[in-house]
Amino acid sequence: AAQVSGKSFDFVVVGAGSAGAVCAARLSEDPNVSVLLIEAGDEATTIHAKIPAACGKLQNTDLDWGFFTERQESNYGQGLKN
Repeated sequence: AAQVSGKSFDFVVVGAGSAGAVCAARLSEDPNVSVLLIEAGDEATTIHAKIPAACGKLQNTDLDWGFFTERQESNYGQGLKN
């Protein structure tokens, strides 16, 4: 069991994206277990963060982790660009 601020949790889910949120929700359906869901960063207030197709608008902003991909043949030699 993990402890945070003196509270104990049976499960810790890191990342509240679509998969993490679903995992935490499913785990919390059991009333006999406690679940802690952790997400990094502040709340995204821009509309672009709420529209999946607008993800490119978030590159090089304060909401971007600054990671880049390597060029790969499977994506025709393209990677995320600056």
